[in-house]
Amino acid sequence: MRSLSVLLAAITAVTAQQAGTQQTETHPKLTWQKCTASSCSNVNGEVVVDANWRWLHDSSGANCYDGNKWTDKCSTATDCATKCAVEGADYSGTYGATTSGNALSLKFVTQHAYGKNIGSRLYLMNSATKYEMFTLTGNELAFDVDLAQLECGLNGALYFVQMDEDGGMAKYPSNKAGAKYGTGYCDAQCARDLKFVGGKANIEGWVPSSNDANAGVGPYGACCAEMDVWESNSHSFAVTPHACKTNAYHVCEKSGCGGTYSEDRFAGDCDANGCDFNPYRMGQTGFYGKGKTVNTSSKFTVVTQFSANKVAQYFVQNGKKIEMPQSAISGVTGNAVTPAFCSAQVKAFGDRDRFTEVGGFNQLNSALSGKWVLVMSIWDDHYANMLWLDSTYPPEKAGQPGAARGDCPASSGVPSEVESQYGSATVTYSNIRFGPIGSTTDIECEWDSEPDTSRIVQIRKRKEELERENEDLHELLQFLQTRPEEEAVEILKRLRASDDALQVLDFVRTADLLLQRRQTGLGASPRDPNPSNSEVDDMPASFLKVPARPWTALANDGVVSELITGFFLWDASFFLAFVDRKAFLDDMRDRMPSTARYCSPVLVNAICALRCHTSRRAKAFGHVNGCDMRSLFFEEAKRLLDFESGRPSLTTAQALFIMHLSAAATGMDRAARMYQLAAIDMLQEIQILENPMADGEDKRHDRVISRAMWGLYCFESIFAFSYLRPSLIPTPLIPRSFIDQVPQDSLDTLQDDRRGLLLLNTTCDLSIISNKAMEYNAGLKTGGLDDEQDIRRRIDLFAELRTWRDTIPHGFEEAEVFSPSAYYLRAYEDQVILAIFRPLQHDLQLPDDGLVSDLLLAYCERSIAGIEEHERALSLRECSSMILTPLFNVSITLARLLGQQKTHELFARTCRLIRDRVDDFPFAGFLLKGLLAIAADGGDEIPAVAKQHFEGLQLDEHMLKDVPISFVLPSRGDGWGARGQGEVGVQLGTLISRWSRLSMSN
Repeated sequence: MRSLSVLLAAITAVTAQQAGTQQTETHPKLTWQKCTASSCSNVNGEVVVDANWRWLHDSSGANCYDGNKWTDKCSTATDCATKCAVEGADYSGTYGATTSGNALSLKFVTQHAYGKNIGSRLYLMNSATKYEMFTLTGNELAFDVDLAQLECGLNGALYFVQMDEDGGMAKYPSNKAGAKYGTGYCDAQCARDLKFVGGKANIEGWVPSSNDANAGVGPYGACCAEMDVWESNSHSFAVTPHACKTNAYHVCEKSGCGGTYSEDRFAGDCDANGCDFNPYRMGQTGFYGKGKTVNTSSKFTVVTQFSANKVAQYFVQNGKKIEMPQSAISGVTGNAVTPAFCSAQVKAFGDRDRFTEVGGFNQLNSALSGKWVLVMSIWDDHYANMLWLDSTYPPEKAGQPGAARGDCPASSGVPSEVESQYGSATVTYSNIRFGPIGSTTDIECEWDSEPDTSRIVQIRKRKEELERENEDLHELLQFLQTRPEEEAVEILKRLRASDDALQVLDFVRTADLLLQRRQTGLGASPRDPNPSNSEVDDMPASFLKVPARPWTALANDGVVSELITGFFLWDASFFLAFVDRKAFLDDMRDRMPSTARYCSPVLVNAICALRCHTSRRAKAFGHVNGCDMRSLFFEEAKRLLDFESGRPSLTTAQALFIMHLSAAATGMDRAARMYQLAAIDMLQEIQILENPMADGEDKRHDRVISRAMWGLYCFESIFAFSYLRPSLIPTPLIPRSFIDQVPQDSLDTLQDDRRGLLLLNTTCDLSIISNKAMEYNAGLKTGGLDDEQDIRRRIDLFAELRTWRDTIPHGFEEAEVFSPSAYYLRAYEDQVILAIFRPLQHDLQLPDDGLVSDLLLAYCERSIAGIEEHERALSLRECSSMILTPLFNVSITLARLLGQQKTHELFARTCRLIRDRVDDFPFAGFLLKGLLAIAADGGDEIPAVAKQHFEGLQLDEHMLKDVPISFVLPSRGDGWGARGQGEVGVQLGTLISRWSRLSMSN
């Protein structure tokens, strides 16, 4: 209540702003929950009503403030602070505020014995004398709200402000009432309607309101940062952060305050407007309201997540998660408050960018990491009739972008009418939870919504997926219609055994292997530990039937079998060829970890973690069980590593390399570098321990070790190019005994196991050339780049590469059916060509080979065309993580060539492939951010044809401060190579973080 009639009573003499003794201040109890990643626990809290609503009187019980005016009981700021006191509250009888368990209900108008109370503002308490303080960064707030009775002109608001924990008692000694009586309010409007500011009365120059019988405006205002989590009625809502140049509580004076109470709204140091996300204003008029997507006729849950550079919100109603809709305003993308959104919004709406003027997200991030008080209120608007929330505002801008904010009439919201018509309206806030992001709300995910993707990209992706699925199903039907009965029956058997018809089609289509089996009579019993890759291609994902236990307890046999099958089908066929399939499967099926030499729990869990990036079955399993299977398998592998205590073993070294690769695919390679270094140290010990047996006593073991050492050398050689360095694993001294029994003839008659060994042997030769090129680049003396001797050496390396190409076994280059492993071999060759020629100036003319840029462009085109062929032939729903390698190589090369128009179309195709990988491989999202940074670093713009692939890209803004990606980009200059010995360029993560900081500051 804004005033009370005189009560006949007396209080003891006071010497400053005091707390009265006429009514005991008893705070209503309100239970809320504090959450951790694993659970939520009850907190027995309480609430207090703001001091501005309380009876203010002198020692005789006479009003110091009556109606909307100060009385003659005091005359100056210090006089009133000395003589006047705020009284204890009758919460339900006077203010219409009641609690029940975890629910707080606020009634808009309450009639009481001494008049009428309108609205209220309450704070959550930690104790009887201190407010509960919240740090927002990295956390989320969830609460249930019932606002069905809040009509046009009303505002049920739940928000945070940076008040002092004790209500200002320590800062302002004249304030003796403190948080116990609800003192110390501040906000980004620099509230001047407060009776006390900074511990002193706001009396000198007080002007009573012309349309509010209880309020007025004084000369002083109380300013601080404000985070409007929820300003709402049943017609519209907004989430709006307001930063200040000084976020903490501070006092302003008269017109210098700005905000609602000053003629110049932007005169102060706070952003009075804020950066608001109101779906109606952003063109989504059917999202919120009675009978709409979020139906305000019934209770729902609001979840708000606070990250650096991002405030996001979603809803839960009837047990279903409802994402905030994407902006439908031209030029404005996203569905959360981010730097890009705020900047685009003010441009689209023609508003003044006050948010940036006061410091933008730099100031907001600083505020979010500070301490906040939770506020819950209900009120009407005597300044703008709440039109800024639920109608057209300003009215004179009707029809212009951003003016329509809700469906309420422009004539609505007049306070006298609202108070008369909706006086009994009540808002209820309940079930308040606070904790780390993801901890407060258990809901079933909606698979058809991708909040981090722009509407354009989302629609395009969905359209392409449906078209591709339709084509696939027609092709499968054609197989069944046209094949001989025996083969059609075989396909039907596969379909009945599989959870995924399209996956069966992928395997059948890979080499049309059902027909091959019938013609050649090849076959394997279900227990055959070494079926050919051809047969695996033909089978459902569960064909390589392996036991989950005792190797891992995180998933069932079906899921683990699919993940292991996927590993040998997609990864071990080329990129991770260091795991011998037969030896691994023999040990895994024996279920004896204590005696196994080629399989171990840590290796199994590492493989499963890697395959979870693309396995739809594993993702579905995790969805059903409410977990992220990749993270679970990865954490289990880490746990098992601790038990190894650094003991060298082949399987542990293999697992360490796979874990580093898996972390890199998530954009975290720097954080997992220890795994790579530990694996390399372990390999050195293993090579000493594993000398080949002179008498050939254990030839199988020799072949497994040989394959592992050379396979790891090849893997590290491929991966090392991402760091612009040679392999950290030297060329193995151990003979390539894995190839001894493979005939050096055509591949046509070879089973896939022998084909894979020939491919590994060929890759070993290519890796030796690759490391020659990288060692040459690393050892190049200052000033030696681009001179005649340098060019001659590079041409010699290229000639060596051409000679190698002639040694590739027949069949790898001329297969009629697309082979992923053959493609990756070509992509590796393209990478070696980049290693040879990319350091040169791009406009350099090569003897017999044209410009350097043209040569690079040709091999980039070959790499991307191969991925597109992969996509057409097999889809990329299941693929090797090596798909990221050519995408990275090509994209960063083209990003330095964007000044040439001829690169734009290929760059757009590359970006499309990267964007489509974001959901499976988070690194792809960071790579797109990196391409923006590379282009900006070079003074180039992203080509118009490629911009759609960057729209709606949203990443963890906190991580962008220090992106843990240590992949190295070529130095920028006339060419891209090291300008001197040991100088190799900047890390991708460093460039992204630097660019992100500059983007925010600009």
